[in-house]
Amino acid sequence: MKKWTCLSSLLLMSSYCFAADSSHSNNSSVISENFSSEDSLRDYQSKKDFSGHRIGIGIVDARYVSDNVVKFEYGYEFNGIAGFNLSGSSHDENISDTVLKYDGTYTQVSTDLGYTFDLRGFDLKPYVLLGLMNISESVTLDNDSNVVFQAGIGLRATLDFGIYLDLSIKNANLDDFSILTDRDGMESALTMGYKF
Repeated sequence: MKKWTCLSSLLLMSSYCFAADSSHSNNSSVISENFSSEDSLRDYQSKKDFSGHRIGIGIVDARYVSDNVVKFEYGYEFNGIAGFNLSGSSHDENISDTVLKYDGTYTQVSTDLGYTFDLRGFDLKPYVLLGLMNISESVTLDNDSNVVFQAGIGLRATLDFGIYLDLSIKNANLDDFSILTDRDGMESALTMGYKF
């Protein structure tokens, strides 16, 4: 009877040790898989290249002109943080029943600083914008040209296959202009384009 009791105890202890070893092995496997997944995600984010050229066309709602204007834009992303922007637009209209004619050309150079979030399928970059705007205007026999500082914020979404959509809001001080004074320098723009 004692022999059977000892044999049963040995078998019970062996099965417990085997189960514990198996459980430890499974847990190690799960932990290893988790670390592997985290490492691969970290490697994917570090290896993704956010740099590239982009071109686009957009609509500008500017308070310093009476109508919306079309703008053409070129940009370059140095990385997921800093970018460069160059855009141009123009506007002309008749004032006071064609007695006065207004012509304006607007060129903007700026840099945007933010952080690009990789959302697997598209990138999202909220940013602040700092730059200069050259305004060249003429009204019948008078003309003026000046460079003003611009600042603003924006949000750019870029799909993995290149299409991007950019929404920005900027402001500039136009108090020093001799033509059509007392204007608001606020503008908002919506741009759609392609990143190479």
